Amino acid sequence: MRRLSDHPTALRRILLAGSALALSVLSCGREPTAPGGNGDVVRSQALAFITEFPSGLPVFEAAGGSGVAFTKVHVFLTNPDGSVALDKFIDFPADKTDLTVTLDVLLPANSPTSGVPLTLNLDYVNADGVTVFHGGPATVTAVPKTADGPPPPSPVTIPIAYTGPGADAKRVRITPGALSVKTGAPFSFTADALDASGNVVPNTPIVFSVQGTGATINAATGQGTAGATRAVVQVTAALLTGPTDAATLTIVSPPATIAAASGDNGENQTANVNGTLAKPVIVKVTASDGGPAGGVTVTFAAHDGGAPGAATAVTSAEDGTAQTTWKLGPGAGPQTMTVTADGVTGSVVFHATAKALDPVKMVVATAPPAAVAAGSAFGLTVNAVDADNDVATGFTGDVTAALGSGAPTGASLTGTTTVHATNGVATFTDLRINLPGTYTLSLSTPTLPTIATPSLTVTAGAPAKLVFHDYPSTAVAGTYIDPFTVTVEDALGNVVTSFHDRITMSSNGPTAAALAAASAPARRDAASLAPAASVRAASPATVNTRRAGTAPTAGTTPAEALDGTTSVNAENGVATFNLLKLTAAGSYTLTASATGVTSATGGDLVITPAAAASVEIVSGDGQLGPGGVAFPSPVVVRVVDAFENAVPGVSVSFTPVGGGTANPSSATTNGSGTAQTLWTAIGAAGPKQLSVAATGVSLPLIVKGTTTTASGTPRTWTGATD
Repeated sequence: MRRLSDHPTALRRILLAGSALALSVLSCGREPTAPGGNGDVVRSQALAFITEFPSGLPVFEAAGGSGVAFTKVHVFLTNPDGSVALDKFIDFPADKTDLTVTLDVLLPANSPTSGVPLTLNLDYVNADGVTVFHGGPATVTAVPKTADGPPPPSPVTIPIAYTGPGADAKRVRITPGALSVKTGAPFSFTADALDASGNVVPNTPIVFSVQGTGATINAATGQGTAGATRAVVQVTAALLTGPTDAATLTIVSPPATIAAASGDNGENQTANVNGTLAKPVIVKVTASDGGPAGGVTVTFAAHDGGAPGAATAVTSAEDGTAQTTWKLGPGAGPQTMTVTADGVTGSVVFHATAKALDPVKMVVATAPPAAVAAGSAFGLTVNAVDADNDVATGFTGDVTAALGSGAPTGASLTGTTTVHATNGVATFTDLRINLPGTYTLSLSTPTLPTIATPSLTVTAGAPAKLVFHDYPSTAVAGTYIDPFTVTVEDALGNVVTSFHDRITMSSNGPTAAALAAASAPARRDAASLAPAASVRAASPATVNTRRAGTAPTAGTTPAEALDGTTSVNAENGVATFNLLKLTAAGSYTLTASATGVTSATGGDLVITPAAAASVEIVSGDGQLGPGGVAFPSPVVVRVVDAFENAVPGVSVSFTPVGGGTANPSSATTNGSGTAQTLWTAIGAAGPKQLSVAATGVSLPLIVKGTTTTASGTPRTWTGATD
């Protein structure tokens, strides 16, 4: 590599050194192998050309180059006859911005003194072999050098055009179209090359530039930095083929302070509670350079229940002010609003005074619930309001809630029914109504008209317990107990009409041991008596030969369970039992039970015996004794109904068959259903019979005995045999 001053036939190329001009100087000397003529060559004068980019791309020159890489320059010269005068690729290292080369061009010896016109084309080729810039064709004249010849021709200007990727793009679009940044702050723009249809053409070189001194920008990336002072500059994106697009960059000074401009308490601003102040609240934000700070977001925060008309506003670029209206809160007295600005330390506090108005009526602010369970707490809120229907915050009187007209008999409203209003608001939290129904509540205070709430429906609470109604006290064994009902009720005794589950009835009665003791206090096992001689009954069809049964086993289990329909589904919370009976006499209690609720146990239910149905021997059957003397043990019989219950108060007669006496000859059964007599038999020794008849019993009972001696007249038993 040689510099231009080292050789008169040097070519100098300048492309990326901050200028869009490239100067090439070409001079030729005589060479022994020159084409044409007699083979003689002559030295030519210096030949020069200057490369020039389109005038529509001053941004290219200002940016110091396109940023488009190339590795070789193709220099191509042709003679007037079209033959090649020079075809040369010159390497252009990536680290070079200035390249000087030596080239030789052969001229015929007989070339005219006016010179030979040569056609020059230049191609700038990248590493992929793609021509990214092209210059020419242009005519340069090679003039033979003579001692007295004319001076060298002036340099020829070669227009250079971009031919690489995106060369066919029609326009460019920069984004964003407008941007505001603070002094000294970074910023960034992007751009797209577009074809005729508006589609993005990828990989198209785009050059960014800033007009003016207000900011700097990277020509290739679009990233820049704002200057230190306010300015409005234009940022341009340009294609190497000429189209451009521009955006506006506004550089502002950052905000530094905030101050009240208008609307503070110094102006004696007042309004009614919940009213809006006459003047807006205005603040001014000043920038660090002392000028107005425009475009700054200001936040307004009202206290004491007040509210700004707009929570935020942006300061004016003209004077740095922002404003909003201020609606005061419901409380009478001083109120405040705090105003802050983005990027500014500190705040401004505005002051105003709210005036209270007298209340004129009450309104229900929060109605009671549409439905509530009996006994459950509910609430409501009442406001005292002024003529503008705003809450009269100065009202602090007592407000009383009561049941309205039409409440069911026995209904009551409990809980805290009188509350003290605070700032015009009375809040009830624990009201309760005990009975289901539809209600309204009246709300009253001594100084304002009474009002009514919307209606609310009170329903029964959750199922809690079972309750008997028309509970029976007596019944006859084996007959249906008089009908009775069981209701499902909540904790307050309201019938839960939504309950439809099954309710089951059970009984608790006298134990087997108690029944045994009560029904047969004097019973003796007939098997323990001496066997009697066979006695023929008068007629099997007319003789009751019933004997005592086996006594119940002592224990604690109930003597007998309920018979009949013991489980019934409730209808609207009520179950009716009308098909129940017990067959064992005695005192019982009934228990109703259902899943999820407390069972109910009724009082005493006394089951009385049914009508007398038969007579049975308790003791004294099969005795042995002398005739004419009473048998050693009394004859004891029991009258029972069809269910083996002892029947008291029944008249029983004792009649010896074939003679003899019974003392007494008749008796009335006691509470255990028993009656007894002393039996004396007469006549010849042998089997004897005692006929026992009871009122209401169709067949008599035959008691057997045996006399060991004959007798005609009864005599006193001495305990010995004759």
